[in-house]
Amino acid sequence: TMKLSPSYIHDPIHGQIYLTEIEMAVVDTLEFQRLRFIRQNSLLHYVFPGAFHTRFAHSLGACHIGGQIARQIIDWSNEPEIYYPLQVFRLSCLLHDIGHGAFSHSLSGVKIGERYFLPTLAEVFENPESWGLKEPQTDIVSAGIIKVFSEEFEKPIEHEVLSLLLVRKIFGSLEERSLLESTGWGDVPAKIWAQDIASLLLPEIPCSAFFRSESWDLLSGAYRDFPYLDGKEPEIHELGRDFSKVLSQLVSGTIDADRMDYLIRDSLGCGVNYGMYDKEGIVSALRLIFEQGTLKVALNAKRINTVDDFLWSRFQMFKQVYCHKTHAAYNLLLEKAMEDLVKEGSLSSPSSLSEFEQLTDDRIMSQVILETQKSPDRKDWMGAFAKRELPRLVAVVEAAYGDPIWEKSSEEIFSEYASEDVKRKYRWSDLVTTTQKAEVIKGKSTDLPAIFSFNKEELRFEKQSFLSRSVFFDAQLSEEERMRELKDRLNRRLILVFKM
Repeated sequence: TMKLSPSYIHDPIHGQIYLTEIEMAVVDTLEFQRLRFIRQNSLLHYVFPGAFHTRFAHSLGACHIGGQIARQIIDWSNEPEIYYPLQVFRLSCLLHDIGHGAFSHSLSGVKIGERYFLPTLAEVFENPESWGLKEPQTDIVSAGIIKVFSEEFEKPIEHEVLSLLLVRKIFGSLEERSLLESTGWGDVPAKIWAQDIASLLLPEIPCSAFFRSESWDLLSGAYRDFPYLDGKEPEIHELGRDFSKVLSQLVSGTIDADRMDYLIRDSLGCGVNYGMYDKEGIVSALRLIFEQGTLKVALNAKRINTVDDFLWSRFQMFKQVYCHKTHAAYNLLLEKAMEDLVKEGSLSSPSSLSEFEQLTDDRIMSQVILETQKSPDRKDWMGAFAKRELPRLVAVVEAAYGDPIWEKSSEEIFSEYASEDVKRKYRWSDLVTTTQKAEVIKGKSTDLPAIFSFNKEELRFEKQSFLSRSVFFDAQLSEEERMRELKDRLNRRLILVFKM
């Protein structure tokens, strides 16, 4: 039986965060400690000076919220983390960002000449031993990576893939040092831990037979009490697999532990209120239900407008904070400064997982500042970055994800939408563009939670619709039109044009 560690962490957002023994063992690894040197919001602290918080702190917060969610949906246990599936869930929340490198999302877009700075997925698979990859014929995780990212093999490796590789490395290391045994989980091999955490981080990867069996043990005595929203009997032979999908959605979905933490953390770090929402209200409304015989997570209809607020908060954070023009300008300058570092031999592209782990915000930023301090009069990109000689913003074009505008090239968009005055003043060859996005609604409409209410007169649970009850819509629209309108409003793409 697992008990919570008697030690705890003081967090400015959540107060005391308790971790289990196995979570503490993971946090103490070099791989996780590295997140202390990866800031949550890349260069946003150049715009909002307080935004210095790290992915280390955010990951602890996401694990804490994962624990609150687990207690809510498994309300018959005071310590849900003693059950293997829920310990996997908490660990998945803890490790969901483990694959982020220096400057997070910005790094994957950096090019040195015509080549990406990060290796492509194809290059990684050409050197499997250096990156901790296994044979896809025998390894479920590697096979899942190929399946999901098959059309992106010529693009830079994504942090989602790196997360899976680092999870395997972490648990392999814990097993080798007998630390799994000391936490009380020695009977579960590292390979199973890595597969099951991977299945929550990337739901196309199937969970293990052990996860399904343990899920049945957890849910078999309680599933009959879950609401059946359409009267259809549950398909209990798929209970473990469906529970894995539910937990995956709560790690990374439209409403998840990740977003629940970073919206509040980023708001407080930046000194703004845009990302504040009723976290306790959303968590307290969660419940396991059956719909069409499938186990799902749903929200009490009383909290529909709390979800409206949550989605709007995320949209506001994108528009007012994450996509700030100065943040975009600094990211452009950093890409150019990294080119200077590579040319001078102070920085090189990673050729292994270990070399990737050495790429932290602190390492690259200290190198840029050091080189500029050595030569204060230098006129290259590093000098411009250090002295805040930012590119000038000359145009911004914004449209919904699905807008036909994005089928055009950047030059065509600029030619069509920029003002005549701007086009007379600047030549296209002297301009550079960067694209920002605000993705509030992930994937399909099924990523929105099911909504239920209780009919007190008929004493039964009934299915409701977020799309029909949300304040975002004209009541005359069909559900399909409402979903399209919701995505058009909240999933936006911006192209920013700068004069370097």
